[in-house]
Formats: sequence, C-alpha cells, structure tokens
Amino acid sequence: MRGIATLMLVCIAILTGCTTEAAPSQAVPEPTATVTVTASPEPSDTSQPWMDDRNKIYLNQLREDAAFFTGFPDATAIELGHMVCDAFDGGLSGFRIKKVIEKAGVSHKDAVTLMGTAVAAYCIQNLEKAMYS
Repeated sequence: MRGIATLMLVCIAILTGCTTEAAPSQAVPEPTATVTVTASPEPSDTSQPWMDDRNKIYLNQLREDAAFFTGFPDATAIELGHMVCDAFDGGLSGFRIKKVIEKAGVSHKDAVTLMGTAVAAYCIQNLEKAMYS
C-alpha cells in the first residue's frame, strides 16, 4: 500500500507542476508540499459500470507486462493511467514523466510500460510525445 501512495503522490506532483529536473548546475530541490492520498475502496458491486472494455484491456496489459502494478486495485491503476495522460496533455515530456515515476520506486521497464499502456488506452493523441521525448 505504501508503494501505491508514493506513486500517487508522485503523479500528483507531475500534474501540479512539480519537477525533479534541475538545471545542469543546480541541485534537485525536494518537494515542500504535503499531499494526503486516500485510496478508494474497490466497488463491491460485481457489475462495475466503470469497468468498460478499454479499462479491462488497459488493466490486463499493464498487469501482464509490469509486475510492479499487479497488486494495485483496479481503480488506482486506472487513475494512474489517466494521470499519465493528464501529464502529457499538460505539456510534460515523456522523459520527465518517466523520471518522476521511477523516483517513486518503479523500475525503468515498469515506468515505460505504464506510460505506453496508458497512452495506448486513454490518450493515443500523445503517442508521438511518448515515443520521441
């Protein structure tokens, strides 16, 4: 659960404009804001109306290719995918997004998998940004 909270905090930092990159001669500043993330429980209703085909495909692919995310609740994993897309839509580069995700303890492979799977499922318009940044 700690890994989920850490990754969510990092994604929130991406979306709010925080960065882990510094100019070549500057040290990387530590974040000064405190954010509390509370995981929402999974819906107990087995019909799960929010679980459409796009979400199912995204979750299956993410969990098949990225071991880090196998234990994440469905809603949390989907939210992370949308956060990646929001970061791209906000003008952040794929390199910057990947570095922030990695700083949360996610391996390079799993960070790239999260980004690629999210873009393919939720924001295909960002494919070029994801591939060439």
